[in-house]
Amino acid sequence: HLPPNKLTGVNGLSNLLSWMGTGQGFRTHEFLQLVAPETSCGIFFSDGLDACIALFERGIDYNLTRMESRSRWSDCDVVQSMATCESGSRRNGLLQLSDSAIWGQPNQLMSIAPSRKQGNLFGYQRASLTEKLSPYWVPSIAESWKSYLGDMLDQDPSSYKGHRRTWGETLTWIHELDVDGFKSGLTPLQATNNLSLAGICHPPSLDEISAFVWRNKVLGAYRRLVESNFDVFSFAAVKASLLLIFTHINNSLSSSAKEIFNFDRFPWMFVEHTLCKVSRYINRIEHVGTWGREFEIIGSYKQERLTENDRFHSPLKLIMTLKEAEAVLLNHRL
Repeated sequence: HLPPNKLTGVNGLSNLLSWMGTGQGFRTHEFLQLVAPETSCGIFFSDGLDACIALFERGIDYNLTRMESRSRWSDCDVVQSMATCESGSRRNGLLQLSDSAIWGQPNQLMSIAPSRKQGNLFGYQRASLTEKLSPYWVPSIAESWKSYLGDMLDQDPSSYKGHRRTWGETLTWIHELDVDGFKSGLTPLQATNNLSLAGICHPPSLDEISAFVWRNKVLGAYRRLVESNFDVFSFAAVKASLLLIFTHINNSLSSSAKEIFNFDRFPWMFVEHTLCKVSRYINRIEHVGTWGREFEIIGSYKQERLTENDRFHSPLKLIMTLKEAEAVLLNHRL
């Protein structure tokens, strides 16, 4: 939806912020089909604030026409609220225009109509489309983007041979934009990852991912390390733990699985993402009945899951011996 060769244009960052700041993804798929159908290359891209607002207005208008009648509600504010509401929208035959739970835990800053405190006497008020989207389109965003890109401005990242920023530099720069929703947490991380996947900045290194995990102890990756009994008492301990997990994955994934995940190019991005899915994975294991019980008894995956023909398998060894772990860490001087 956001081609890399368009992202490097002057409006590229504004479009990326508009996409990520509204939690676009699988839950908003039907809305994206309306405004950026696959028959027109599926491009979610605007040349300015008004055009971006128009995309979401199309979704709101669609929802309004699907509602039984406006006369059921007493004022237009309630009607507008229904048309932009996320909860139950798809179940009620409406398009979900944003996804505040795109990263799991709900964050109302990802909503297309976030609530904003108006003061103790006035409570909260839902932001308009213009109030929501305009911070992504102010001139300073475009100027910062041009400065960040340098010679890559208007170039195709796939063929560009010049200087690229590091992943860590890019994450810091996104924080410094001081845009609501992108100041901390997972959204700036994923924005940086998207720029890396687009070839605009370098992939993260072990040191950079370790620094992120160490600084963000309330987020999933660090918490999953703790829950997995890693003693992550320092930055060095986090780095060593991630290296051991990488070694598990690197030695266990089939070549076809690595190709699907683009693992060789983005290994540390994959490791961080995998850690964030540990609790979900454990939950699935606890509910698969017989297979889950056999998994615990035999201590490994069923053999039929280890075949090269199973393109979605990702077998991980359950145990790395202390001797193996020491060898890995010594080899990397940790």
